Amino acid sequence: MVIAVDLANYIITANLAEGTRLPNEKEMADELGVGRASIREALRLLETRGIISIRSGPGGGPVIRQPKPSDFSSALEFSLQFERATLAEAIRAREDLGPFMAKLAAARADSGQVKQLREVLDLLNDGLADDDTFAQQGRRFEALLGEASGSIVVRIMADALNAILWDTIPPVRYSMQRRRNVANSLESIFSSIADGDESTAEAQMDAYVRSGARYWRKFYPDLMARPIRWTG
Repeated sequence: MVIAVDLANYIITANLAEGTRLPNEKEMADELGVGRASIREALRLLETRGIISIRSGPGGGPVIRQPKPSDFSSALEFSLQFERATLAEAIRAREDLGPFMAKLAAARADSGQVKQLREVLDLLNDGLADDDTFAQQGRRFEALLGEASGSIVVRIMADALNAILWDTIPPVRYSMQRRRNVANSLESIFSSIADGDESTAEAQMDAYVRSGARYWRKFYPDLMARPIRWTG
């Protein structure tokens, strides 16, 4: 573990770019004064954390990899499965986190992020009748809110939580009225963020996520007890 931590700290401190090859096991073992078995164990641990990938064959070896939010969501999903967490608990977490995220976005979003949110809403409205477009752009809107929040922690948590929700919720065909309601709610949230109105953005996001939770509880009550499962 100590060697793995030292290697991770070195990668970050040296600001090594993704795709950079690390020295081979023998070179690292000689440099650190440890056995190759210890280096191999450290590299395996870093690989499980998404910090490196180990390529096989000539010219292979350990290569720097940028950890992604999906790595965290996978690890969180795994932990939640062991805790016997259900979809209902994940939805409650979304109800808690979403409004705070929107409040931060209203305070911190720059013009480029506001423009991206507008483009996503235009795509959602134009493709309102298409199941995939409706789901993808709605999810993209929330991902952009996380980015606009200006908080790396909030963004990663929100991305992980939404990934878990959509891994657990089966494909659902919403009525056109429900789709319009969602689009109208997102338009209101967008307007508050574009205006920099933190309290209104927070309240509107709160109403939006709680409306979604009520909808699922009313029309898909059995779904709420569905356990979170690790999907890899």
